[in-house]
Amino acid sequence: MITIETHRNNWKKWRPRVFTFLTVFLSIVLLVAGTFECIPAWILRNPPDAIHLWHIAELTALSAILVGGAMFGLVRKPEEKPLLAQFIVQITGMTEQDAHALQFHWIGSALLYVLLILAGVLASTKRPGWKRLAIVTGITYIFLAGIALLVLVGHMSRLLPLR
Repeated sequence: MITIETHRNNWKKWRPRVFTFLTVFLSIVLLVAGTFECIPAWILRNPPDAIHLWHIAELTALSAILVGGAMFGLVRKPEEKPLLAQFIVQITGMTEQDAHALQFHWIGSALLYVLLILAGVLASTKRPGWKRLAIVTGITYIFLAGIALLVLVGHMSRLLPLR
C-alpha cells in the first residue's frame, strides 16, 4: 500500500511538468506546421500558391496563431484558464475519432450560428432586402426548432419506453 501511495505522490509532482512540456512542444509544432505553407507562399512568393494566398493565410491563422496561441496560454497556471483547455479539446476532437469532428459537423454548426447572428444583425438595419433576409432567417430557426423537437422526442422515447 505504501508503494502505491509513493507512486501517486511522485506522479502528482511530475504531472504539471509533463503537462507544461507537452503544451510547449505542441505550441511549437503548431507554429511550425502553421507556417509550413505560409513562408513559401507569402515570403518566397511561390508562383503556384499565388491564387491561394488568402486561404494559406487563414490556415496559418487557425493553426499557428489561434490554436497554437491558445495552447501556449496553458503553459503557466493552466488550472486558472479552463476556457482555453475547453477550446482546444473541441478542436482536438478530430484526432480522437469523434464522428462529428471528423466530418466537420462542429465547424459547420459554428459557421451556421455565426451566419444566423449576422443575418439577424443585417436584417435589423432595414436596408433593401431586409424583409426577405428576416423571413429566411426565421424559417431557418423554425426548421432547427422542429428538428430539435424531433431529436428530443427520439431521445425521450428511448429513455421512457411505452408500456
